[in-house]
Amino acid sequence: MGALHAELAKAEGAAEVIIMGRSETRLALLRRLHKVLLVDGTRQDVAAVLAERTNGLGADVVIVCAPTRQAMEQALQYARKGGAVSLFASLPKGDSEITCDSRVIHYGEIRVAGSSDSRPEHVETAIRLMAAGKVNTQDVITHRIKLADIHRGLDLMKNRQCLKVLVYPNGVEDEA
Repeated sequence: MGALHAELAKAEGAAEVIIMGRSETRLALLRRLHKVLLVDGTRQDVAAVLAERTNGLGADVVIVCAPTRQAMEQALQYARKGGAVSLFASLPKGDSEITCDSRVIHYGEIRVAGSSDSRPEHVETAIRLMAAGKVNTQDVITHRIKLADIHRGLDLMKNRQCLKVLVYPNGVEDEA
């Protein structure tokens, strides 16, 4: 979902898009994206990279697509004064509490919002952006499979070895 959010941010005019990840496999797949700065959270100081890229201001918008407590808690530290944090990912039921410094939200004037699901108008917007070539889905789709191979596609997703898998119900022209 981070790759799609990055593409949407670019389509909507973001001056710079940065994706932070911790999985080398996923980061390798994300290298397909154009005009996206990738930051390896296991090897790089994310806050330092962000400060350098934003002249110390922080990000206008931080979108958390990783379902981890650490990602959600750190997101507030990455947003600029007056910025926004969108919690797109969710933590498991019964283990979903996070800890945050309310002073960071208060004095940073940070807006925190949850985001889940989509409405018909979101689908219409997505189709319009894809049709206009403003969202590059080709680099986000890492695997194309036949419906008969759906279990392989599910395994790729479960093992986090893909970005998006496109399933063709009547066969496939190009398998990745």
